[in-house]
Parts: sequence; structure tokens; C-alpha cells
Amino acid sequence: MKIGLFICTIIFFVSCKKNNASTNNCDENAPTQRVIVNKKATITLLNGEYFIVEENTIDTKLSPCNLPLAFKNPGLNVIVSGSVKQGISSISPCCTNAFIISNIYF
Repeated sequence: MKIGLFICTIIFFVSCKKNNASTNNCDENAPTQRVIVNKKATITLLNGEYFIVEENTIDTKLSPCNLPLAFKNPGLNVIVSGSVKQGISSISPCCTNAFIISNIYF
């Protein structure tokens, strides 16, 4: 029983890691899923990675491809515009969509 649980856990983390790698490649040529224009958001830090969480969303975490160093501040409220790229998406932080920022400010 413990071996089965251990194997399932390993498979989960390996598959999640694979999804994360494909999302974080930030392929600018990937199809755009949606465009965000001047949306309020908050910068978050989870497991050593920065995410952008849009205001009034619970499970939407965007993995910024080009987050400037000045904005790497957890809890920072920003206004952001950019392109959400198609890819694997789920409520798990490891599987969020890549986000190419076109404009970000306080």
C-alpha cells in the first residue's frame, strides 16, 4: 500500500514538473488564449516562483515570462497588460499559463 502511494506521488510530481517546464518556456509564438488590458493584480511568491494573480479571481495564477526585477515583491499591487499564452492550465501553481507582460506599473 505504501509503495503504491509513493509511486503515485512520484508520478504526480514528475508530470507536474513537465507541465511547468513547458509553461515556463514562454514561447512568444504560442497562440494567445486571451489578452489582459490594464487589469488590477497582485504579485505573489509561491514555492520560489513569482505569479500574477488577477483581482477578483480565486484560482487564476499567471506565470510571468518577463517580470521586471522592480516588481518582484510579494503582495505588490500592480496594473498589468499582456498576453496569456495557450498551454496547460489548472488551479495548481505548477500548471498556470505563461503570461507575456506588455505593460506593468504601480
